[in-house]
Amino acid sequence: MPIDLDTELEPIVPDDPKYAGLLANLQGNILKGHGRDHTVHIFLEFGGDVEAVRTQLASVADRFVTSAQQQQLETQQYQRFGIPGGLFGNLYLTAKGYRALGFAADALAALLPDPLFTDGMPAHGAELQDPDCSTWEDGYRDSRIDAMILLGDDDEPYLLRRARELINELQEFSTLLVVERGNALRNELGDGIEHFGYVDGRSQPLYYSTDLAQEGGIDQWNPGEPLKRVLVRDPSVADEDAFGSYFVFRKLEQDVLHFKLREQELADELGLDASDRERAGAMVVGRFEDGTPLALSQTDGFTPAKENNFTFEGDADALKCPFQAHIRKVNPRGDVVRRFARRRSRSGCVGSPVVGFPTAPGPSTRMLFRRSKSYPRGASACCSCAFRPASPTSLPSSRLPGRTMRTSSPRTRGVIQSSGRPEPASRSNRPGRCSGASLTRSRLRSAAL
Repeated sequence: MPIDLDTELEPIVPDDPKYAGLLANLQGNILKGHGRDHTVHIFLEFGGDVEAVRTQLASVADRFVTSAQQQQLETQQYQRFGIPGGLFGNLYLTAKGYRALGFAADALAALLPDPLFTDGMPAHGAELQDPDCSTWEDGYRDSRIDAMILLGDDDEPYLLRRARELINELQEFSTLLVVERGNALRNELGDGIEHFGYVDGRSQPLYYSTDLAQEGGIDQWNPGEPLKRVLVRDPSVADEDAFGSYFVFRKLEQDVLHFKLREQELADELGLDASDRERAGAMVVGRFEDGTPLALSQTDGFTPAKENNFTFEGDADALKCPFQAHIRKVNPRGDVVRRFARRRSRSGCVGSPVVGFPTAPGPSTRMLFRRSKSYPRGASACCSCAFRPASPTSLPSSRLPGRTMRTSSPRTRGVIQSSGRPEPASRSNRPGRCSGASLTRSRLRSAAL
């Protein structure tokens, strides 16, 4: 029985045989983050004979891409036996990448009629309030990117050796444009944190019932979401189990030092004393650094600190948690009157170099933001993530792009990205950008023959 996204209204049971085909065909890192502490993002431009590129790219996909099914199996084995997952891999193609693989622009537009994907992010810079492309970093500004490969592992030396091996192979049929290295940050308790020092990734949408069961309580707020929040059917193949998701990659420069200084200025403006000054930052983020929600406590140390089972129903006038607080903007928790944004699956890591974390002077931290989504309109940098772990595909998996937005935040005198990170306005945003689409086994197999 084919999967109907319109009738799948709850998080799925990943071990249910009805989802085996979907999870085997889908790339990992969509329904659940890959969870590795270190990543390498490799950006490429294809070159040479098209058929040779297809064949070699298919071989790379066979050996390096991790399916959602394999990711879930490794997650279960880690929980049961303590054995960590292996090297994780994703592969994405831009619209330009599909054309470089031999697909005519009119054929691409027939399946993806919305120009927001086919044009690429630079063409929609004004919509995103991005700086001129001429100010972007080398490798991004001239729109040459055909593909991005993500590799992740908890062992950084091992990851870098495997990345070196892969790059040597990729250079046989492509030009290396950019390599971005990402590193997760953790506090003294081992919790993942973002570069401003706050516990991160706590209120992600959950698509597996097994993840939802680990929440503790969901009577106030249920973070479970249906598959259609992030997946769409692949329009280019007949396989009824082929689904995908758009993916956005953005690199932003953010000034950690001045953000932390602005927190102190805000504490002064609010007249907070020494024992209460941490609340200034919590009013910007919506949680204290340890994860305590401001809606539940006016001080940190709440138990459990990373509580997610709450709403803003009892704070309609924002007297506890300000409307402009990050967590209230990106996840309004049922506040349909002041819904600021659609929920989205997102992740971020600190890119190299990392200097000045969290308060020492020095260059700004460079953040690598990644996000998967399924809903239409307003996109400027999107890629499909439908993937069967074997061979490059002919076309992206969806015609439904997504969007990266900015919204003003008077409290921080800056902006807050919809991906979830406050960005002080004291530094210019000098980003790198990429959009791409991942691959489906049968699609490129048939196209290459």
